[in-house]
Amino acid sequence: MSGGFSAPATSQVKVFTANLAQSAGTYDLFTATGGDVLIKQIALYVETAAAGLTSVAVQTDDTTPVAILSSTLLAALTVGKNLTAFAGPSLLKSGKKAQYTIVGVGSAGSLKVAVEFYKSTGDII
Repeated sequence: MSGGFSAPATSQVKVFTANLAQSAGTYDLFTATGGDVLIKQIALYVETAAAGLTSVAVQTDDTTPVAILSSTLLAALTVGKNLTAFAGPSLLKSGKKAQYTIVGVGSAGSLKVAVEFYKSTGDII
């Protein structure tokens, strides 16, 4: 790849939790640190049923955001459901974030977000 990015032979996976029991707003999910990361794929799983909110979306904070999960209505956020998301791969530049946006006020719910990625010198936290 160009730009000094050299992917290792194997990918890494990290799992994050999106807390949906919060006020309407945008919250950080993870950040690329110490260098760029190539996100291969992202899987989302409804760990705890959502309640109260209208919808949730997951995206990067790039100038032109990359949609990870398009706005998904409350009815689709049932326990044990895998959500269809992210047609990667995509490069997340160092310092950029993946964030989730809640519309409405959530009173319950959480998503597990598994991210498979390759790193140059960076990581995600």
